[in-house]
Order: sequence, then structure tokens, then C-alpha cells
Amino acid sequence: MMKDTGSYALIPEGSNRVENIIVASDDYQRKGYYTIRYDDTIFCQPGMFYDKKSGVFYDDKSFTKINEVSVIERGH
Repeated sequence: MMKDTGSYALIPEGSNRVENIIVASDDYQRKGYYTIRYDDTIFCQPGMFYDKKSGVFYDDKSFTKINEVSVIERGH
């Protein structure tokens, strides 16, 4: 049976910084990491920071920029 696959952020346990992005099956696991699935509507690249509360990836630890664009005034 074919497993569903998708785009995932690979993040070290105890961190919220994206180490890598991968395409993997939904049941993929790697010791010492957790994965966050994202789709075409979400921008994600290595080095970004994941905000569990909003489910969005940001350029900075303060969750103020996405792809170098300030999101403060947009209420994120």
C-alpha cells in the first residue's frame, strides 16, 4: 500500500529552528527530530523558526518576519 507523502520541516527535538526541509511519507520518523508537515500555502526553508501556536514558520525567533517581510502589522 502506498503511503501519503508531503513536505516536512525537520526540526531537532527541543528546538523550533528548521534544520532541513524534506519530502517524506506521513509516517517518517528520525531519531532526535520532529517533523511538521506544511503545504503550498506555507513558506518554509532551513533556518526558519516554527511557531507552534500559529503553525507558521518565521525568519526570526521573535516571529516578526516571513520571507523578509514584516508581519507585525498583519496581526500574526
